[in-house]
Amino acid sequence: MTKITKAHLPAIFAMLLLLLACSKSIGYTKDVLLMDTFVHIEVNDALDGDLKARAIDKAVLRMKGLEKRFDYFSEDSELSKLNSGERISLSPEMRKVLKKAENLRKMTGGAFDIRFGSDKKINLGGIAKGFIVDEGIKVLKESGVKNALINAGGDMYCMGEGTGKCGWKIGIRSPEDSRKIIARVMVRDKGVATSGGYERPLHIIDPRTGQPVEKKSPRVTVGANDCMTADGLATALYVLGPQEGLSLIEGIDNAECFIVDDGDMRISEGFPQIALTKIER
Repeated sequence: MTKITKAHLPAIFAMLLLLLACSKSIGYTKDVLLMDTFVHIEVNDALDGDLKARAIDKAVLRMKGLEKRFDYFSEDSELSKLNSGERISLSPEMRKVLKKAENLRKMTGGAFDIRFGSDKKINLGGIAKGFIVDEGIKVLKESGVKNALINAGGDMYCMGEGTGKCGWKIGIRSPEDSRKIIARVMVRDKGVATSGGYERPLHIIDPRTGQPVEKKSPRVTVGANDCMTADGLATALYVLGPQEGLSLIEGIDNAECFIVDDGDMRISEGFPQIALTKIER
C-alpha cells in the first residue's frame, strides 16, 4: 500500500472522474440521460461514421431496457415484482446481477449487501449501474467496436486504446476548483467506479447497521475487470473506510483502488498497473 499525504497531493477528497483526450478526438460521441445521470458514450476506431452511430444507438437501447428492469421505484419493473413477492421467472440478467451481489456480500463481509432494512427489500443501486455499463460495452463489441468508452456519472468502462493509443486518460478534479485537474491516470480495458458522499451526503447506507455512512468527505475509486465489480467494491470500500477497505482490496484479484480521506491518498499496491501509469501530481 502506498500512502500519499497532504504534503504530496493536497485536497483530493472530491474525486469526480473526468474524461480527457490523450490526443485530439476523432470519434463519435453521444450523451443521454439514463439512470438519473448523464451517460457519455464515445467510439473511437476505424468504423464508418454511420456504423458508429448505429452501434451507439443499439447500446443506448439495451441500457434503457435494463434500466427499466432494475428500477427500484417502478411498480412494473422486474425488481419491484421480485420485492413484492410476486412469483416470477427471473431473467438471465437479473440472475447474473443477484449472483454477483451475493458473491460481493460474502467477499466484503457484508459491507456490500443488496438486502437491508427491516423488510430486507432488494435494492440494486450499488451494482446495477455498473452492470448496465458493461452490457452497453458488450453491445458495442458485438457491433464491431474495439475502442470505446461508456461513462455513467463516474461508473465507466474504458475499452481499447483510447483516443491516442495510450489508453483513456481519466482526470480527477480538485474539490476546491472543479476546473482544476489534480491527478491523471490511464485506463485500458477496465471498469472504473467511484463512491463517495461529497455531492450527496449520507446517501450510502451501511447494510450491517441500516444507517447512513457518516463520513465527511472521503472518495473511493476502484478499477476492476468489469464495471459491475468495480461498482460494488467501490460502495463496499466506502462503507469499510480506508484502512479496512485497503486490506480487503489487497486480497482480491484483478481489483485495485485509491482512497482519499481528509486530503490523504492511499493507493493499493497494484493500482499503477491497473491504471497503466503512476498518478501524476
